Amino acid sequence: ADDYNGELRVMLYSGDFVAANLGGSLDLDLKYGKAKMGNVEKAKLNIYDSKVNMGNLSQARVDSKYSEFVLGNVSGDMKLQTYDEKWQVGNVGGKLTLDDKYSEFKFEDIGEVEMSVFDADFVMENVGKMEILDTKYSKYKLENIALLKISSSFDDDFKIKAAEHAGTGDSKYSEYHIG
Repeated sequence: ADDYNGELRVMLYSGDFVAANLGGSLDLDLKYGKAKMGNVEKAKLNIYDSKVNMGNLSQARVDSKYSEFVLGNVSGDMKLQTYDEKWQVGNVGGKLTLDDKYSEFKFEDIGEVEMSVFDADFVMENVGKMEILDTKYSKYKLENIALLKISSSFDDDFKIKAAEHAGTGDSKYSEYHIG
């Protein structure tokens, strides 16, 4: 059961936000703080230099810098615009859209990913479809991937245990280890 059902808008500077399960939508603007929540139906997060810990989500849209995130599973889509972050996420059932610089990510299973990244590190378990539009100076460690499509790669390191289909477009100075 949800502890709060409805729209919730929170703007917090240098403080803590603690909530149980949120059945409606959460719009959180947090700077220099901490947030800890249970499950959240729909989240829109604008986070700066903070720590966020959340349970499961239906969908999420995040714009953040210099922060740390620990999330449960996201059953739907997730859109991230991030800078110099640390992320740990369970499964993403929908599509993950990512635009990032200088971050570290750890995901379990992801249905679909579309990303542009610069100097990022990734650890992913199982990925259905991954489309990398642009990547530079990044490291990827993937267990299993069904389809990998890379449009542009520059000085990246890919370590992939198993891939069904993989293809690259423009790739310079990158290393690929498959198997």
